[in-house]
Amino acid sequence: RGGDASEAAYLIDGPVVQNAFFSGPPGVSTRGRFGAFQFKGVSFSSGGYSARYGQALSSVLELNSLDLPEQSTVNLGVNMAGVYASGSKLWKKSGGNATAYYNNLQPFYGVIKTNVDFYDVPKGYGGSAYYAWQPTKNSLLKVNAAGSQFKSGIAVPNPFEPDKSIRYDLQNNNYTSAISFRHNFDTKFTIYAAGGYSYNKDESAFDTIPGLQQDERMQARVEGKYYINSRLNLLLGTELQRFEVENQFGIYERNFTENMIAGYAELEYTPVYWVAVKPGVRYERSGLLQQDNIAPRLALALKAGRHGQVSLAGGMFYQLPDYMYLYTVKPYEEG
Repeated sequence: RGGDASEAAYLIDGPVVQNAFFSGPPGVSTRGRFGAFQFKGVSFSSGGYSARYGQALSSVLELNSLDLPEQSTVNLGVNMAGVYASGSKLWKKSGGNATAYYNNLQPFYGVIKTNVDFYDVPKGYGGSAYYAWQPTKNSLLKVNAAGSQFKSGIAVPNPFEPDKSIRYDLQNNNYTSAISFRHNFDTKFTIYAAGGYSYNKDESAFDTIPGLQQDERMQARVEGKYYINSRLNLLLGTELQRFEVENQFGIYERNFTENMIAGYAELEYTPVYWVAVKPGVRYERSGLLQQDNIAPRLALALKAGRHGQVSLAGGMFYQLPDYMYLYTVKPYEEG
């Protein structure tokens, strides 16, 4: 399907991650904020995906955080980019993990040359923590949070004087948190609820002109799955999201607020052991655009031998326009 990072949705335990990648200066690639060892499962859809999710034209990356740690551990590390420390603790019915790190790319760029003119190499610190509690064998509560602060500065070509450069400074503050709860009432019914909050602030300076981009997102998801029989189950759910974006450059300021509600239903049917069919439908309502969308979905999987599978997925997918277009939208008012 193609598309860039803005056309993919990144989810941790259900809620959407507002800023999955570190902020960076113009033209400089950045890496993801989360390490692979924080998760027990990674599901990446490069095309069609479940009706549980929306607002992604290209793909969905679904990440599931760890449950209870296997044992209590302490880890310390150092590399050319920084230092870190982490520790896990396992109790009888609960457990958790905490990580802290400091990164400074000065030693790395001292060895590896780059064509980016950093006068202030990327540096910063951050940390993350999660806690899992299993009160019964059928219930699990998980809470996770992360935060970081980074800064950098590069010299970019002056568009009006090619033989000169302009300084671009950037400082980023990011915080994200999520909570989820799952309970199996019996062999027939499961309920899942999740909520999340994320905040991101980029303070920049293009020569002497200050800039600011700030956004925050709040969301909640509730869904239930009913196991009709061993071959058929039904999933019903709803999702609420609210996010605000503010953008300033010099004396100019633009902002918008979006409230979105969604509902979805999905059947999973396995008529024989080598065929699985998953039809679904999703409804979304944009408060900012005053627009309703209905998106049918369908996925089919065929077992091809002991170690193989052939799958086909398709449907209708919608996504809000880029922020630069939403700044011009005015909230609808009666009269």
